[in-house]
Amino acid sequence: MMHETMRGILAERGFPKTACHPNVISCAPLRYLSSLLGSAVTDPVIDGYLVQENFGVYDREVLSRRTMARALVDARQGAAGQHGYLFCKWTLLTVRMRLDSTFEGETVNLLHALIHREFSEAWEIGDKLSKSIIEKGFTEPESALAAMLEIRSALRLQDSVAIADADGVRR
Repeated sequence: MMHETMRGILAERGFPKTACHPNVISCAPLRYLSSLLGSAVTDPVIDGYLVQENFGVYDREVLSRRTMARALVDARQGAAGQHGYLFCKWTLLTVRMRLDSTFEGETVNLLHALIHREFSEAWEIGDKLSKSIIEKGFTEPESALAAMLEIRSALRLQDSVAIADADGVRR
């Protein structure tokens, strides 16, 4: 509940939001990627505030184990073609975990190794993107918008995912 409250507070502060373009709104995988893109940047900010104020965050051990199970299922589908759904999904999840300092520990390290093994291209792009974003910053509305635009461009999702800035202007 606190997580969603913080999401609302960040929205009031002007953090950007993602949405599917109208021409792909009925495509569930693209709706998921749109949501994941927004979460990859915003959720680490939310979790950072929650931890700073001594609120709990979702158990990272449990979350990492669930994500490992999803990675194994996705890996059975075959290679994730560059810029395809699985490539984008695992790139975004890599960015999410790299930006969020609450993702730490042995299980998280195992998850990183699994993603690196099964989705090596996605992991490498996600790692590179997250390093760039950390260097530039992402905890203020303007830097979060820049981070989302950088990720969207790298994943070639411009025609599928819209990003609205603090004024509601879609980019």
